[in-house]
Amino acid sequence: PIDLTQREYELLVFLASHPENELVFSLSLDEFIAKITELGFAVKLGYRRFNIDLFPGVEKPTMNLLFSRTNIVWKSLWMDILRGILITIGSILFIVPGIIVGLMYSQSEYILAENPELKATEAMKKSRELMKGNKWRAFRLDASHLRGFLAVVVLLLLSGRGSAIGQGFMSIQLLLLMVAICVLVQHLSASWAVLYREIRSESVAQDSEEQTDSEEDA
Repeated sequence: PIDLTQREYELLVFLASHPENELVFSLSLDEFIAKITELGFAVKLGYRRFNIDLFPGVEKPTMNLLFSRTNIVWKSLWMDILRGILITIGSILFIVPGIIVGLMYSQSEYILAENPELKATEAMKKSRELMKGNKWRAFRLDASHLRGFLAVVVLLLLSGRGSAIGQGFMSIQLLLLMVAICVLVQHLSASWAVLYREIRSESVAQDSEEQTDSEEDA
């Protein structure tokens, strides 16, 4: 016989009585983690596409965009693996090369989100081309949000030390900190999308200007 506490027994009865939880029973832990990971990668590119359309002058994005790139989830995963390998190699040489490589391929997800027909390596190549002369802009963008994240981390650490204040107040504190983190993450993601739109527009304008000059010379 299996010894169960009253709480464990009530939990099993609750889960068994709700068909929507059948997925939990039908999947092993590894399979469940794989499904959650797959969903995360699927939503990530959709989230990038959503932020691109937040740019002024573009039709207001809908929540459906979050799941609009589920068909290229494995392409996104492969691209992340390639970028991770390159950034790791750069970081082994020294920290600065790792940062440069990370900035070099920072637009890959936005490019793939907007052009799902591209291969992972093609999106990375386009990102490398777009970031020529723009790495410092991207670095400053990240640095501008660093103070906000550091402030949240400090407040989070301080809230963990204030046990005398009371559990209720600490819970509210943690909730507010989590909201602040979500706001910071969304602001950073939207800022990166704006940067991508600006760099892409500048690149298109430059290519058009060069093409016009070449036609005039001919």
